[in-house]
Amino acid sequence: MSTVLTVSGEELLRQVHPIMCPEGEPARTAFTPTKKDDGKLSTLRERVSADEAYRRHVEELQLQSAGTWAVTVGEATDAGCVALDDGDDLGVPDHASVDFSEAGSRKNIERAARKLRDAAVDRGCRFTPPLA
Repeated sequence: MSTVLTVSGEELLRQVHPIMCPEGEPARTAFTPTKKDDGKLSTLRERVSADEAYRRHVEELQLQSAGTWAVTVGEATDAGCVALDDGDDLGVPDHASVDFSEAGSRKNIERAARKLRDAAVDRGCRFTPPLA
């Protein structure tokens, strides 16, 4: 059963695909859930280090990432979203989702995603992978 996260300053770590990170900064779309995501943005809780979050994404899931970015539970709330601990539901330790279902219209979802993206950019990349 998912539980709502309430510690405002807790960081939620997000991997950003290289195609969504032109010129070193993530695009708004990197923080916008797609239809296949059921309105939820996938993250890991801060108890996982940023470099470990990257490693899991790239090595275990075999996915690409330009780096680990973060938003806080409070920033998600301020954007009109709900941060959920859903690791047990998904069978993924330390997983959390930012649920956009309360945002409503597509325009509101895009506005919320932009707020999250801006907060992540202001904070700076939490882990940048070494150059290959």
